Amino acid sequence: VQGVRRFIEMIGDNPRLTATALQTVGIKGWDGFTLALVNG
Repeated sequence: VQGVRRFIEMIGDNPRLTATALQTVGIKGWDGFTLALVNG
């Protein structure tokens, strides 16, 4: 969990990136993904 939080913070701090993170839940439990685009 700490590694994922740090990853999201690093993406958020990078001015070259536009990103979103989505959390999902299903039969297998909690999951999610991040989509990041490089600007410019």
